Amino acid sequence: MYNINGESEIKSLSIGNLIFSQLTRDIFPPVFVFTNYQTQVDYLPVGTTYTVEKIFTYDTLGAPVTNLLRITDPKKDTIYTGSIDKPFDLVLDKVGTYVFSYNASDGNMQNTKSITIYVYEEEKPIIEPVQIVTEVNVGQSFNLPEIKAEDNYDSADKLKTYIYVINQYGRQYFISPGEVKLETAGRYIIRYVAIDSSNNLAYLDYALIVK
Repeated sequence: MYNINGESEIKSLSIGNLIFSQLTRDIFPPVFVFTNYQTQVDYLPVGTTYTVEKIFTYDTLGAPVTNLLRITDPKKDTIYTGSIDKPFDLVLDKVGTYVFSYNASDGNMQNTKSITIYVYEEEKPIIEPVQIVTEVNVGQSFNLPEIKAEDNYDSADKLKTYIYVINQYGRQYFISPGEVKLETAGRYIIRYVAIDSSNNLAYLDYALIVK
């Protein structure tokens, strides 16, 4: 069964009691021939060298087919437009979605197909250790330095950073760097957190006793 796009034009010819019909216009778009590997959704780590395989097409009525491929990266920039007559390698160097848009034309009809590749990275940011006091008195001020972190993919200004105070009952509170006072005695955890654009999370914990 064909998915027919367009209008059919049929010419009828009668010979005696017989009626012959003939298509006078191409109504069948070209057909793509993909392997199972080529049509599955891929999840690949950033930096992967991906081989873009040749795609085969044919026309039902035997007309020559012109193939075209357009590739867009996660920023929606077009990074390739051209034929797909032979395989070539592509380095997936950005995190996000790559879209491979195929177009096949026989001069009258067209067919399109899109394949998506999701590129991820899974390396956690690295947080620079800081010096924090280990004991203070109730109501005594102490300093929490700002978080400094780096990542293999994101620049430092693209990282999300947080500082939490976790009390002895497991409740946590977001606080800002700088001078801090704790008004209740007990054991606390000061947690420094950094998260990159792929939601990879890193943290450093510091123990603090308030007496």
